[in-house]
Amino acid sequence: MTDNKEILDLSRRYDDICDEYVSRLNEMWDFSCGFWVSDERGGLYCFNDEYSITMEDLRFCVDNGVSYEEFVEWFEYECFIAEYGGNRINLMHWHMGNHGIPKDKREQVVEEHARIERLKQEFLESVSELTSKY
Repeated sequence: MTDNKEILDLSRRYDDICDEYVSRLNEMWDFSCGFWVSDERGGLYCFNDEYSITMEDLRFCVDNGVSYEEFVEWFEYECFIAEYGGNRINLMHWHMGNHGIPKDKREQVVEEHARIERLKQEFLESVSELTSKY
């Protein structure tokens, strides 16, 4: 049976390691503030008032010297995939050079989506105009 003191010590060491990784990430990317969601170390870390990163990805960034710019490119790609669909790419594979859908194709998807949304709005307005007469 494990002693409660051992568990508390293990938990404290884990928190210390998480804090050390955050400190190193902040140094690498020149940030000074952020927070763990729900104060849960090792969960989701939010920083720069717009980004979040899992402990796994945070550790990968520190261990592999991932630049802030590269992280942002990957993060924005993941946001694109969430909105428009496609295959997700984890940070490790992104860092290894697998950047998925080329940027020009992503821009094309965004433009086509906007065009379709405009057509949809025009259609709805047309239908509304026709049906409002009756």
